[in-house]
Amino acid sequence: NIKRKRKEQTLSLVKNGLDIWIPATRLEFVNFNGGTVGLIGTITSIIGLYKVSNKTKKKMKLQDN
Repeated sequence: NIKRKRKEQTLSLVKNGLDIWIPATRLEFVNFNGGTVGLIGTITSIIGLYKVSNKTKKKMKLQDN
């Protein structure tokens, strides 16, 4: 399904786009404060959990059939 693939790719793009700022801050390429880095980490973790939970739901539906 194209819509599902597009949604997955969009989530991955957002997650990776945000994740890049964490090491960039640590390497002092940018200067984000700890709260901003923490918020970025929280958002990317939530996206990761969402993606894993969707995969788990799909596997459970396949096993039920």
